[in-house]
Amino acid sequence: MLDHEVLASPPRSIPTMICPQILPFLWYVIGVVVADRVVMTNNGPVQGVTVSSEEAMDIEAFLGIPYAELLLAD
Repeated sequence: MLDHEVLASPPRSIPTMICPQILPFLWYVIGVVVADRVVMTNNGPVQGVTVSSEEAMDIEAFLGIPYAELLLAD
């Protein structure tokens, strides 16, 4: 090989460049959710998750629970 010859690698695609940066973040987010949690209420079971955080205690999250109905004037 001559001194002026340089081996060039083929250009990398966008997904190939982004995946090594996104995958560790996704693994962290998926690892934060520890367990599913089901609580029985008078209206039936409600499913949530227990989320752990490095900064705080474990948090139980129950999303999509309606707190009140809209008051409509007659």
